[in-house]
Amino acid sequence: MVKTISYQKSVPFLVPIVIIILMIAISKTTLFHSNSSALSNAITIDLLLTSPIVYLLLIRKKAIPNITVVSVFVVGLIVASFIVPKENHHLLDLAQTWVLPVAEFAVVGFILLKVKQTIQSFRKESTVSPDFYTALKKACKEVLPKKVDVVLAMEIAVFYYSFFAWKKKKLQSNEFSYHRENSIIVLLAVILFVLLIETFVVHILVESWSSTAAWILTLLSLYTGLQIFAVMKSMSRRPIVISEESLLLKYGLCAETDIPYSAIESVELSAKPIEFNKNTRHMSPLKDADSYNVILALKERQAIYGLYGVKRSFGKLAFHVDDKEKFYDLLVSKLS
Repeated sequence: MVKTISYQKSVPFLVPIVIIILMIAISKTTLFHSNSSALSNAITIDLLLTSPIVYLLLIRKKAIPNITVVSVFVVGLIVASFIVPKENHHLLDLAQTWVLPVAEFAVVGFILLKVKQTIQSFRKESTVSPDFYTALKKACKEVLPKKVDVVLAMEIAVFYYSFFAWKKKKLQSNEFSYHRENSIIVLLAVILFVLLIETFVVHILVESWSSTAAWILTLLSLYTGLQIFAVMKSMSRRPIVISEESLLLKYGLCAETDIPYSAIESVELSAKPIEFNKNTRHMSPLKDADSYNVILALKERQAIYGLYGVKRSFGKLAFHVDDKEKFYDLLVSKLS
């Protein structure tokens, strides 16, 4: 019975894979090479149209989001670009020019709609203030394949916090900032400034060797700078939260962890020197370069999630809180 259920769940994913394998096999035959023009169009249509439609029909009554059909289309587009001769790419070119951009906007638009719905759900069902990045990750997880969801969520968040998140967040009584009374914003601003200067210098040096390489490095550096800027802005909009059930620790887009009160052994207001290792971690990826004034010891190891969903475990955690006394009193009241 279990095997039958598992097989039925895998059918929607197996059918597009079978179609792709079949198209690749056809492209290797002598029949294909002798009729490449006509068969190239047939293969392109099967990969870009037939495979997504069949997949959509197979998932229509299942708990798989319809938006995942875009993934099947994109995979088909990539496969077709490799197996179809370049001289027969006219259908592929049309798809890349007109269909792919529409599909990309549809995915982003659908995700943002899910984010809005998730935030509304947060407001109705939880005492925790809604957080855009948290809602974004939840929405991406619901509509995208595993591992792809965290990457796309991060990329959307970078642009959101860089260009759209300008309204200041008013902290609730159970929310705490961590960026005002330490030097992290200044430090990140210095890193950003140095990065921009180095980008300009490196571009001039590399351009004498290769203009293309110079622009590639410049664009990569500028995007890195945009990520740093997004992290700086996200810190003031993603506060630490002491909820009814757990302690939600956040560090902009860089790190976050949700610790149930039952897992906390002790909380200490201290800035004493400690050695950071696999058991003792800092919320900040800059570690010793960043300050801390709270040290949390746990009864059992917990997970902290960094950039692009990188997961690490810890038994002790150091972090900074601006209003540490208020934070300590409220947290201790939850632990008692």
